[in-house]
Amino acid sequence: MPEGANVEIAHDLTEHAHIHSSATTGWHRVMEAVEIAILAIVAVATAWSGYQAAKWDGRQTFLYGEASRQRFAADAASTRGGQDLVANVGLFTSWPQAH
Repeated sequence: MPEGANVEIAHDLTEHAHIHSSATTGWHRVMEAVEIAILAIVAVATAWSGYQAAKWDGRQTFLYGEASRQRFAADAASTRGGQDLVANVGLFTSWPQAH
C-alpha cells in the first residue's frame, strides 16, 4: 500500500470523525467524565483496601503472637496445677499412714 494511501485514509477518518463528533460531543464528554470518575474511585478504593490489608495484617500478627504467649502460659499453669495435685495427693495418702 503506498504511503499516500495511508495519509488519505487518515484524513478521511478524521473528517468523518469531525462530522459525527460535533453532534455527539456533549454526550461523549459526559461519558468520559463518568468513566474518569469511576476509574478514580476504583484507584482510591484499591489503594485504601491495600492500606487496610497491611494495617490489619500487622494487627493480626500481633494478636496471633499474644494468643500464643497466653496459650504457653496456660499450659505452664496447667502443668504446675497437675504437679501441685500430685504433691497434695501424695501428702494426703501418706498422712493416714503417719498416724
